[in-house]
Amino acid sequence: MSLTPEKVASIGEAISSWRLQECIILPFYTLYIHYWLTTVDEEVNTILPQKRWVGKLIFALMRYGTLLFILMGLHANYRTYLEISPEACKGILIASSVTVNLVALVADVTVGICFSVLLGVRKWYYFSGIMLLCSGLPTVYLIFQLLGYIHAPADPLSSLDEELGYPCYVPDDEAFSEGLPGGSMNLFSYLNFARSILLLLLAFVTFWIRLKERGKLTKVIGRDGGIYYISAAVIRLLGGIMFTPALIPQDSIRSSPIFPIFQGLNQIVIPILAQRLLLNIRALENSHPRTLTSSHATYLDRPGRVHTEDLFWHSYDASDYSTGTVRRTTSWYS
Repeated sequence: MSLTPEKVASIGEAISSWRLQECIILPFYTLYIHYWLTTVDEEVNTILPQKRWVGKLIFALMRYGTLLFILMGLHANYRTYLEISPEACKGILIASSVTVNLVALVADVTVGICFSVLLGVRKWYYFSGIMLLCSGLPTVYLIFQLLGYIHAPADPLSSLDEELGYPCYVPDDEAFSEGLPGGSMNLFSYLNFARSILLLLLAFVTFWIRLKERGKLTKVIGRDGGIYYISAAVIRLLGGIMFTPALIPQDSIRSSPIFPIFQGLNQIVIPILAQRLLLNIRALENSHPRTLTSSHATYLDRPGRVHTEDLFWHSYDASDYSTGTVRRTTSWYS
């Protein structure tokens, strides 16, 4: 069947859009590989020597989960001219979805625990509230995405994709939505928008409290990791705005260059920010344990208290905090 000039023009525009999206997202992949290669020494010197496995596991999931996601994406979503069966493509799509969403979940958990450490959270219910805010919705999103990809059939590769060299099909949106509870992600989009606002507010509250305690903007931005958790919260808010149907039409945003830019920020930059925040917290514990939250020294062994720093690495003996002037945490967690 011959193609009409209109159909040829439509295909040309689609291919041009695909190329543009690939050219945008590939530099993010390159950025992460460069970051990984240039920070191996920090991982070896700071993370690997730790005795506790929780912090090392969280760091490894973010660091190597992102690498695994990039590897699967390069094989399945780019013109590699590989011959991959539809069933294998479906398995790659499911594994890729689980990996990227698990990395996002772990990154948000990292930010939540760091908020708790920097704020000096004393009661378990405050800590639970912060962790629920950071991890509840990403967990639901991971499950919903998994259900959608499992339900979507393994379609054969289209003739156009085959000619262009793409090895895997693109899942059908309708078939994907049919596998979701409620048949849509719209409710999740609105909840995510509200969550992103709360996360940004929590980030600024943390920044303000740390600034009030330490008195130096450069220390709060740099050594406390303020630049990392505020940047992550801003990216989450941008995502909440972009994917809320009542704010921006979804058809227009997905065909725009803004979409792959946000993908790069969400899938690559946020894991980097979370890793830097984790390394910053660890460096503070190593060099100046009293600069975290001095009130931890007074309640590490009290019943009903949350050992937030122990979640990552280890608890400190009270004698480590005995020298110098002890600053009290000026927060509402009293």
